[in-house]
Amino acid sequence: MSHEVTRIKQLLASYCHRVDRGTPDEVAALFAGDGILRPRFDGPYEVRGRAAVRGWFAHYNRRLRDNTRHLKHMISSIAIDVDGNSARSSCYLTVASVSNADNRASLCFGTYTDRLIKADDTWLFADRLIETHFLVHGLDMIEKLPSLGYPGAAS
Repeated sequence: MSHEVTRIKQLLASYCHRVDRGTPDEVAALFAGDGILRPRFDGPYEVRGRAAVRGWFAHYNRRLRDNTRHLKHMISSIAIDVDGNSARSSCYLTVASVSNADNRASLCFGTYTDRLIKADDTWLFADRLIETHFLVHGLDMIEKLPSLGYPGAAS
């Protein structure tokens, strides 16, 4: 696997971690200055430019992230094609969360489709399309697993 593919995988993973626990500034920093975010799950619109992406994620945090806990974006089946200082990637998306309103767990499944550029030796999103395919809501959840009863554990 090429060094560039590894660096792009790191970008994809960093996005997930920053969306779950980072600030809008930290997420927006992963986009090119003129980068495009296309959150199709929310409608057929585009968010253009790093400042607008920052604003979109601030809105996302207020409307969704702040109303959930245990938010986890996970990616799998990652396909990356590198061509010099540009690349394309596609991966499956799974999002797990627990609603603060009803204490129920949800799983969302979708796809990220990306066009990436390398600027100043850093890979950035030039265009990120987010599509969701289905949501499973209302799952029973347990926030703490029952103890295994290890005899050496302190009481």
